Amino acid sequence: MGLYEVGRLRERYPDARIVGRVEVDCGESHTEDIVWLPDGTLFHASGWPGMDPWELTGDPHAVAAALGITGEMLEDIDVDLDAEPEEVEWSAFVGLARGEADPWPRTHLETSVLTVRHTKSSTHHMEGLYFIGG
Repeated sequence: MGLYEVGRLRERYPDARIVGRVEVDCGESHTEDIVWLPDGTLFHASGWPGMDPWELTGDPHAVAAALGITGEMLEDIDVDLDAEPEEVEWSAFVGLARGEADPWPRTHLETSVLTVRHTKSSTHHMEGLYFIGG
């Protein structure tokens, strides 16, 4: 996914609420979550849950406020936006951000299989993340 690819989507669809989640199991799971709202409010987290370093861009509090996600709603899904980024279950937060656009009434997708074409730079970035050491 990556901020670059999502930025390209945002250029094409400036009035869209973009919500995305990717999880790749490489012995450990690498996750990437993003919420980008039409007004420019952005949240992006990428890393290995439970481990440093984490890439965190934007403000999840601003996203929550813009979408009307209350502290009570976050408590209901056991999400503390003030915790260390690697300790937050971002998938649950992103599930709330889907709002009425959520095709399923649950915060975690059970299974999803699809084929995606990536740019060469995106593929190179993913290879660096997932194929460490060669």
